[in-house]
Amino acid sequence: LLMAYYSGSGADTVGAAGLNALALCFFNPTPLSNTTCNFTDPSTPCIAPAASNGGINLTWIYTTIQATQAQLRPNTVPTPNQNPTYFISFGGEGFGGQAWDAIFAAPDTAGTLGKNMAALAAAIQALFPNITIGIDLDIEETKTALPSFPVFLSAFRAAAPAAQYPLQLCALSSFGGSDHFKVDLLKSYGPAQGGITHINMMVNNVDSSCADMSKYWLSPSLDFLPRDSLVCGVWGENRVTWILHNPGCGLLLPYISSKGVGIGIWEWQAGNTTAIAALIAAVRQPS
Repeated sequence: LLMAYYSGSGADTVGAAGLNALALCFFNPTPLSNTTCNFTDPSTPCIAPAASNGGINLTWIYTTIQATQAQLRPNTVPTPNQNPTYFISFGGEGFGGQAWDAIFAAPDTAGTLGKNMAALAAAIQALFPNITIGIDLDIEETKTALPSFPVFLSAFRAAAPAAQYPLQLCALSSFGGSDHFKVDLLKSYGPAQGGITHINMMVNNVDSSCADMSKYWLSPSLDFLPRDSLVCGVWGENRVTWILHNPGCGLLLPYISSKGVGIGIWEWQAGNTTAIAALIAAVRQPS
């Protein structure tokens, strides 16, 4: 995956920069956890923004896919002109963890969330059969270990098989602190079990080199995960001086390319894409 988080700015440059995937962000998971949703209605109240900016509603999702899929398609790897990938992203840092804790505290709400997210993915797939559609869970700042996550996953996978619908979980690159519980989730419900298929290891909130991030991304503690399930979070042109850089890129970028590791850009924006496009090109064709 060569993916960027997208909240509505810069649709005209996603293809030229080399992307083949977008995470459309951010939506509120709560409405999907407490009712049966009807996704044949483009104005369904089940699809609501998680914050004041970014994802708006189901119509916005459809419009964005329609406007960008032809741009992304030539950039698919290893074979060009295959299905581009879209994730519908729920949560985000600004959304906080309280609502996630409430949803995953009870089997009923967790199971309803799983069923509705599967139905959402299927509804989008029916309208856009030539894309791959998945769900991104940007779960941050929780105080619990999401005890009903297995119920959610069982309900989601009952209608959305892993071979067709990717499920991405966001985590700190270090998996430290409050995110350490996600290691156990991935060991029990990760790619090997047909559960979570991708792990977005989020950007470091400081200027970080390839050498710095290699300590996390190449850690032996992640050897239980297939390398092509990993998505390395990097800054985009929104913080251009923090875009991944030397030292250490001469070793890291060829490793990423050869192992099929993904890149996840936070976040896409309108305007100049020179620096981030150069990074994508270096991953695609390492020196």
